Amino acid sequence: MIQNVGLPAHAYEDPTFPISSNQHLELINLILNEMETDWSVIAIVFRMASELTIEHFGVIGLAMKYAETLREALRVALAYPELSWGHSRIVVTRGSSELTTTFTMEQPKLPGISTEQLERLRCYCLVLDLVAATAEVKSIMGEDHAPTRITLPFPTPPDWPQVKSFAPCPIEFDAEAAQTFYPLSIEQATPIHASSLSHRNFKAIAKKLSSSLAEDVDLTEQVSRWLWAYTPPLGRADIAKQLAMSERTLARKLKEEGTSYKDLYNHVQTERAKNFLRNESFTVSQIAHRLGYSEPAVFTRAFATQTGLSPLKWRKKKGKSDNTGRDSHTAGYPQKD
Repeated sequence: MIQNVGLPAHAYEDPTFPISSNQHLELINLILNEMETDWSVIAIVFRMASELTIEHFGVIGLAMKYAETLREALRVALAYPELSWGHSRIVVTRGSSELTTTFTMEQPKLPGISTEQLERLRCYCLVLDLVAATAEVKSIMGEDHAPTRITLPFPTPPDWPQVKSFAPCPIEFDAEAAQTFYPLSIEQATPIHASSLSHRNFKAIAKKLSSSLAEDVDLTEQVSRWLWAYTPPLGRADIAKQLAMSERTLARKLKEEGTSYKDLYNHVQTERAKNFLRNESFTVSQIAHRLGYSEPAVFTRAFATQTGLSPLKWRKKKGKSDNTGRDSHTAGYPQKD
């Protein structure tokens, strides 16, 4: 199976062997194809949920486990993307009464794999990342801090009644996005394993390991990961600081790779704006504020420059295309012969 995605056989036994994101996705798809089960992928993930603990996430998990606040634990997760095994973009937002975590993932582009399988793969990865993040919070904060609700952008699977007891809270299907919701009081709670010394030790290990792995990732990808990690994205000076280089060096190296901070920033902001626009409960003004624009008109001009459409025209056009393709969501479930 390892060799079927272009990897040497010894990659299975070598934990340091570099595996690309696409190779990882191809492996997951092969595993899903080989599984002899009638369970939907959503049911498979939720049945695994009780087995997930913070230790499954390696040194990042341990650094998070001993953090003194939930906010610090989340910062660790965002600071070292090279050590994460998920495929979703994760954004944490603080509302007036809830802490919301949103998971997004574009449909993978893998050659030779059907649209149905690609949508199944996206469903599996999104739900797994959401369930894994929920398990992390549970390990950090304790049993009393479960989410109040979870939403998923997929239909209710036919086997949900058999597995719904594995869910930590009510699940809303056919929603706009994959999200978890926690009461704001969780920010004031003390993690059950809080230890300043242990947290600093594991964070230092994570930093060293992340630096060594980042050497195998081009600068464009590193900058993109940092831009996606924060809403609004970090400024050029902040990213240069995170990457331990001057702004001038950052600009020069990105130019050598055929891009720039501005290009990457515009791409991330545009994709994030599209994600928000798919949720019709958000006004253009709210989206502009979330993305850090000084006023809606500035956001509208920037979005139109990148897409050729105003935010409202894009929403209307995208809404029509979404309605015509809605049946594709059923690809998240095994198909009977």
